[in-house]
Amino acid sequence: MNYKIGFPTKTSPALSSFILNQITGYEGNFLFRDGDEYVYAKVNPHSELKSVEYFSITSHQLEKHMKPLFANNKTKDAFRTVAFGEQSLNQITNHIDGYKKYSLPKIELQKENMLSIETAKTKKSFNLPEILEEYHVSR
Repeated sequence: MNYKIGFPTKTSPALSSFILNQITGYEGNFLFRDGDEYVYAKVNPHSELKSVEYFSITSHQLEKHMKPLFANNKTKDAFRTVAFGEQSLNQITNHIDGYKKYSLPKIELQKENMLSIETAKTKKSFNLPEILEEYHVSR
């Protein structure tokens, strides 16, 4: 087995995957890959969002975003900027209508804790407080 010391000099599937994980970390849950597009569901760490939103990153956008890693000898600084830089995720993501494009469900939390889920075949609402009572969970 041969080991190379140092940062890669060109992109690879493993490096792309690693950078995607660093960029999306707490912002998105990977759902699937469609051709050159990586599709994610946006994470809601607070309670501002009342619905599930979807976004994507293309391979081309990712490669362009990663270019600073190979441009100079300051790989450590470039890595910080690429992976953790301010607005790094917002610079390369595309908001998508997952419902129309990929038949992903529309999920929305409505008034009175009613959860609405709509798929291409049906739409159903769930009264979350009633469901929790069935499991003896109080509000």
